[in-house]
Amino acid sequence: MNIDLDFCVLRVALDADAAEIKKVFRKLSIKNHPDKGGDAKKFQQIQRAYEVLSDEELRMVYDHAGHEGLDQHEKGQNAPVSPFDAFFGGGQRGVNRGPDAKVDMHVSLEDMYNGNDVSMSIKRRIVCRNCKGRSNWRKDHCKDCGECPPEIKMVQQQVAPGFVVQQQQQVPSEHRCKNEPKELKLTVEKGAPDGYEVKFKGASEQSPGQVPGDVIVSLRQKDHSVFRRKVKFPKKLTPEQAEAIEKLFV
Repeated sequence: MNIDLDFCVLRVALDADAAEIKKVFRKLSIKNHPDKGGDAKKFQQIQRAYEVLSDEELRMVYDHAGHEGLDQHEKGQNAPVSPFDAFFGGGQRGVNRGPDAKVDMHVSLEDMYNGNDVSMSIKRRIVCRNCKGRSNWRKDHCKDCGECPPEIKMVQQQVAPGFVVQQQQQVPSEHRCKNEPKELKLTVEKGAPDGYEVKFKGASEQSPGQVPGDVIVSLRQKDHSVFRRKVKFPKKLTPEQAEAIEKLFV
């Protein structure tokens, strides 16, 4: 089944946002509803397409691992794993997921005391849209794309009569990849401690056939010229000290 089938069912672009997908879904649902003479099978396809594309996690799996990965994610996550399956490679459950990335964001003492909205930019590898297959590599929308990491495929190999095992095999990717900036916006909560972590789901580097891992941002307090976090203020402050603190944190 083509990986873009759900987008074709709803007739939306591959980069359509949630609002656009919802708008198109409502329109097609009314038009194709069986109670209004629509085709029941097509209506079910529209329902399923919206179910996948409107769910952040399901869409992420679908975008990067296709229907096969989606089936593994939905049906295989809670399946029991026998020691025999685990030994011979058949015990893998869920979809193939990439590693997480950890980055530090340095913020001021004022931001950690008062709270603030901050952002940072990272560079990550992404899989280019509509560039799968060598016949597409020379098209204009793929000209800025380069090679992707090799893909890992599961293949069956017969080791004895009636005895087949699954093995992982590395193969060249038919997709294209490129690096692009990704802006991470977050809210520093008032009183956030040094080392506080914020997770951005699926924002790490992309690889074909693999759901990207998360980016975990650790807040790191910048050194301050006057104050330190663990300083114990005296019970009574001089007017000068009180004025300095007020200017710093108001």
